[in-house]
Amino acid sequence: MRKSSGRMKTHISISKVSGPARSGLPALPIRIGRAPRARRSTFMFGLIVAASTSFGPTAKAAERATGAFLKSGSEISAPDGFSGVCGRLSWMCASQSNGTAISDADMDAIRKVNTQINRQVRYIEDVDQYSVEEYWALPSSRGGDCEDIAMLKMRELIAMGIDPARLFLATVLDRKNRNHAVLVLRTASGDYVLDNQTNKIVHWTKTRYSFVRMQNPTSRNRWQKLMVGGVFS
Repeated sequence: MRKSSGRMKTHISISKVSGPARSGLPALPIRIGRAPRARRSTFMFGLIVAASTSFGPTAKAAERATGAFLKSGSEISAPDGFSGVCGRLSWMCASQSNGTAISDADMDAIRKVNTQINRQVRYIEDVDQYSVEEYWALPSSRGGDCEDIAMLKMRELIAMGIDPARLFLATVLDRKNRNHAVLVLRTASGDYVLDNQTNKIVHWTKTRYSFVRMQNPTSRNRWQKLMVGGVFS
């Protein structure tokens, strides 16, 4: 949680896993290795993050034209592999807000966490690690795929004191129309993206992604339809 001094820890650790039936194993250091920009996986994941009013340049014309915030629609089925995540990782689906705003210091720490995790977590597909096409989990000592990396970032931001209600995952089609995903940190100025394919954190309209669905911000064990941006524009 946030300390009174405003300084936040950015130490990162991951839990070793032996496969889909993972539980309570000790934390291990992340193995160093930059995640590749392009993924072989047919289903990849990234991160959406909404920044504070002081975070970076405003996405001016794009935000005015399409909206600063992702507007969700009707309920939609969860992504493949998401089943059971809320039971194993309760913080992934916690909806309560601590009412904390995001400061300039917070954003500096978020940038550092985003870059550090991108550089340190090796990319490995679920089929190679768990022998299944999709399995959502934190990265293991071997690494993780896109949604694993996204969840690790979410965990670290929550541990730093970032309001859990500001963070949620979304699935998208990337610029090559490949399945991918993103985590959302929602602030007063709009929704911004932390993506494992780049260290830059940008407004969702600047990603050129097609946003398919995201966690319901008020009930994060459920998912809602988006269908905005990219091919949906």
